[in-house]
Amino acid sequence: MEQHSILIYILLAIVITNLIRVTPMVLIKGELHNRFVRSFLYYVPYAGIVAAWFRLGLFPVAAICCVIVYLLI
Repeated sequence: MEQHSILIYILLAIVITNLIRVTPMVLIKGELHNRFVRSFLYYVPYAGIVAAWFRLGLFPVAAICCVIVYLLI
């Protein structure tokens, strides 16, 4: 593989990753009033830590987080 194409892939990955992280901060201004979103953002780190402790992959951890938050609300 050429050195030029590898650099393009790396730069594209950097841009997409930062776009995913920055977009919510730009779009959401002020306090969140939606109960579901607030609960989701509160419980996800705890559910993710527990699921990751059992060495589950990224997709199962995300799915478990969504299910736990849905059940707790």
